[in-house]
Amino acid sequence: MIDKFKPRLKTIWIDLRKRTSGIFQQLAFNSLNRALLVIMLLLVCYLIFDFLLNSAPRIEERVLTLNQGNVPPLEIPEQLSPETNRPLSGFTEILEGRDIFGASGDTAALVPSQTFMEMVANLRLQGIISGASPQAIIEDTKNNQVFFLYPGEHIGEIELKQILPGKIILNYYGQETELAM
Repeated sequence: MIDKFKPRLKTIWIDLRKRTSGIFQQLAFNSLNRALLVIMLLLVCYLIFDFLLNSAPRIEERVLTLNQGNVPPLEIPEQLSPETNRPLSGFTEILEGRDIFGASGDTAALVPSQTFMEMVANLRLQGIISGASPQAIIEDTKNNQVFFLYPGEHIGEIELKQILPGKIILNYYGQETELAM
């Protein structure tokens, strides 16, 4: 009697194996997809964290190199300290005698420290990045620094006035000169 059911059991067993192997393959692909999704999310989180963590110091360095001009630090007089709680009239008395939109009382800071040609002699135009907002790549050979500047930005007291094809125009207290590649 068992021999009678043997071929039938064999076909059921083979059929069951075929059906379950498809399910196992599908489950394997689903779990593989989930694992890859988790890995991808972890990688994206790492890249975002790395970008935020490492880009902040580079941005600060760029701001510091751009602000190397002759800008004196802000000094708060003792009479204007934050602890002072005075009415507005006390502040207007102090400000009335000042020309807040003109030059400061120290005009010696406006006198150039070196001649324009001495400073430009240390600068070399390395390249120009063209596009909607072009940049000039300028090397300061004396200080071994490279600057990526937009028009209007400064290297010390020298302003990058304009970027033209193959050359730039520098401005220093009204004096202008071209620097070519």
